[in-house]
Amino acid sequence: MKSLAKEVLRLIEGKQVGVLYHYTTLLSLLKIVASNTLGRGEKYDTVSVTRNKNFHKKNSIVPTEGVFVLDGNKLSNKYKIEPFAYTSKTAGFGYEKGKYWAIQDQQEEIINTPVIQPLKQYVKEIVLFELDIDSLIFDEDFLQEASLILGIQWDNIGMKDIISFIQKKGFSIRLVKDTL
Repeated sequence: MKSLAKEVLRLIEGKQVGVLYHYTTLLSLLKIVASNTLGRGEKYDTVSVTRNKNFHKKNSIVPTEGVFVLDGNKLSNKYKIEPFAYTSKTAGFGYEKGKYWAIQDQQEEIINTPVIQPLKQYVKEIVLFELDIDSLIFDEDFLQEASLILGIQWDNIGMKDIISFIQKKGFSIRLVKDTL
């Protein structure tokens, strides 16, 4: 009985993070779905997410072909999530008249973890922004890797195959034009 009361208290007092978004390229999205794992970047010790559902509209640095919509409340029960803001001389990172300021992208970092696995339990849905799949035909690296992940010939890859693959892996998916 005591452990039940502790669990109820933990659920009631749990950190309320809300919805988080992890933007990525289509190829990375397929790799993440295939492995059911979201890992930190090669250069970083954290997994970057944002609370801003319109991040893709104002960002030109991070690839935004697709986004994982994550349950931040569930994630925060197992992983440490902290706010993070950039200040940098890099173009687009807030520099004017000799002063720097933080980008207002509402970024969060999931820290002290190499991977989030199994990812599926934290994903509310995957959103793919409408892509011109034909434009990817000219990207040989994409075609080679995607054909291995999807298990089909590179010259047969279409958006239906990508959607089917994601659904077969148990993820909910939605196609949108430009807004979540």
